[in-house]
Amino acid sequence: MDARKRQIYQYIFSLILITGILSTYPKAYMVNNVLILLFILTSLFIKREEPFSFVAVSFSTVAAIAFFSQFYIFGFESISVNGKYWTLVLIALLLLATNKIDKVLTFEDLVLLNVAILPVLFLMGGFDTTWQGRITTEYLNPNIQGMAVFLGFMVSLINIIEKNKVLLSLVIFMSCTTFLVMSGSRQNMIFMLIGMSHVMLVVLFTRNYFRKNNLLKKIIIVSASTVFGLVVCYYFLSLMLKRFGITSIAELMAIISSGGVEYSAGERLSYIFASVSSIFHYPFGVGFGNVGFGIEQFGDPSFKIVNNAHSLFAEMIFSGGFIGYIIWILLLSYISFLCLKKENIRKYGYMPLYLFSASFISPLLSFKIFWVLLVVLEMQLRKNTLIKRVESS
Repeated sequence: MDARKRQIYQYIFSLILITGILSTYPKAYMVNNVLILLFILTSLFIKREEPFSFVAVSFSTVAAIAFFSQFYIFGFESISVNGKYWTLVLIALLLLATNKIDKVLTFEDLVLLNVAILPVLFLMGGFDTTWQGRITTEYLNPNIQGMAVFLGFMVSLINIIEKNKVLLSLVIFMSCTTFLVMSGSRQNMIFMLIGMSHVMLVVLFTRNYFRKNNLLKKIIIVSASTVFGLVVCYYFLSLMLKRFGITSIAELMAIISSGGVEYSAGERLSYIFASVSSIFHYPFGVGFGNVGFGIEQFGDPSFKIVNNAHSLFAEMIFSGGFIGYIIWILLLSYISFLCLKKENIRKYGYMPLYLFSASFISPLLSFKIFWVLLVVLEMQLRKNTLIKRVESS
């Protein structure tokens, strides 16, 4: 009976990953939420085998603080009608349920499962392009889902280099690369450059990365990575030129230096500064659903007031105040510490810089799949460390 429950648990979890990347498509979003509720209910009948995840506990703490701060400032009625806050509750329960057993697929398998629908969408014609040449679709948000697609890009790339699930990884790598490059998103380009730099450095400085033809393969991979990076930068710059209706890189740089292009960057900085300022007036935050209130009170009036801080860092502070800020630091430090251990750095060494940069340019607090994958990554890193410890003893 227990084995049957575990199968159902893992099956529902896999479906959550498959549908999770389509969160901007209304029907898939509803299906994903129903699956999450079923998964949480199923987990109640599963005995906990793993210690509590630090990521899951940290997120749940922020959700709890967001509840009390919102209740204290705006009253219970604001919570009862605030759909955004209840999203945090749902994610907290999902993360605690995810962390119950260790017999789940690996982080790499789950990442590939999460982006496996991309090749299908390309074959079905689920994508289109704007006049600027940027990819567009009703199914995915190139910025938010770009976070998960980048992980698919990295996992499939490392699999190809290490000859692991080569055919599947090649298909997914091509799909992820096409999506990330054609999205025209600056954050996606930054992520790709971080990932490619990591691959080059690991291959180059690991003494015997390959068992056969080590030097030749290193030269090929480093050369291919360099060319790939140049092509990505060139294509991205061409999209930028089309986007702003200019004809040369020199003209683009002149506009950037004058501040004409970087309104969105200034907007994000304004929201970050507003969140830091809010700590001195609301030390326990204003609640996740009241980001707009915090921006209105403490933000630069020259930027628009929105309910999206465009930054996980700002979201954590608006939601949890100084405790949210401390939790953000502890989360980054803990995951970075695990990733940079000798047994993990080869596959996951890019994660600290990726997570740090993503914290300032992406609104991730309510992105369910991001947190699920982060919990699974934590479990994978801890398991790798434990195996290494046992082998060394």
